[in-house]
Amino acid sequence: MKKEDVIHYYMGAEAEFDGRKGKITKVSIQNNNPLVRISWTSEYNRYIDAWASEIKLLLRPLSSMTEEEAKDFILITHAVNREQIKCAEARKNQLEFRIDDTYGEIQWSQLSSLEFVYLIQSGYDMFQFISRGLAIDITKLNKNEG
Repeated sequence: MKKEDVIHYYMGAEAEFDGRKGKITKVSIQNNNPLVRISWTSEYNRYIDAWASEIKLLLRPLSSMTEEEAKDFILITHAVNREQIKCAEARKNQLEFRIDDTYGEIQWSQLSSLEFVYLIQSGYDMFQFISRGLAIDITKLNKNEG
């Protein structure tokens, strides 16, 4: 999957271009190529437009999902109360959890469209962009800055 084909799903995501970091606030098509607006102020009056192929998304690997985030995700995938979720752990290929006395797992490769969109909007790397050098792992970036 090419970043240019799915960049519109990442509206609101953090991105970097030419050393500047901001949020994607607009995606338009010019000359059959996606043009991305990255804004770096809350008023969105400071921005730069760049071709999608030239920006780097700032994303998280699925394995970086915290237990609380995993529980939030389970709440949208299962008809349960938060108190019923006893544990939840994200791994590279799946999410493992326990609801009451029942163990379960959700394979990242077998998500519904609702689940998939939820994870994209939460800033997760659903297209292996980090491993292909098309995105920056924000969890490593935060460690390096701290």
